[in-house]
Amino acid sequence: MKMAIKIIMTVLVFISLSATADDVSRVYRIKVAFIYNFTKFVVWPQQDSHSDADTFNICILGDNRLNAAASAIQGKLVQGKMLQVKHITNIAENEMCEIIFLAMSNSERLQQALESIKGTSVLSVGDSSDFVDNGGIIGLFVENNKVRFDINQLAANDNGLKINSRLLDLANRVIN
Repeated sequence: MKMAIKIIMTVLVFISLSATADDVSRVYRIKVAFIYNFTKFVVWPQQDSHSDADTFNICILGDNRLNAAASAIQGKLVQGKMLQVKHITNIAENEMCEIIFLAMSNSERLQQALESIKGTSVLSVGDSSDFVDNGGIIGLFVENNKVRFDINQLAANDNGLKINSRLLDLANRVIN
């Protein structure tokens, strides 16, 4: 009887762990879909294209768990350009990015990254709870099992980005 209980408990632990892993994977897929859809509501300055004429680059810095989910949007057309997803290892590589997803838990490193792209035409997206309060442009977060987002319009303006009013209306919170 004790052995049967141990086996059942072990199976339940593995089932709950796999459900958690599936939930995390699902959240990353949703975040990637949000990032892709942001491209439809943001206008970048014409003269400041970071990519070559044929590509639109979304870069990921930090936690690489988003990479697998991001493969679903690789090669799609964005503003007439072929979308490329790149994993970068250093914020200095941001000059090739139209969007950079900063997936970092270290707040000091995140702050340094945000400072280094301030004033550039890069759309910063992150998922830390205080992302937009620290100068990031779009902060994704999970609330009541739904992915939501805040927008820092001041930071977007500083980077020369124009965010469509429809996206601003959908935001949970907008910093003006």
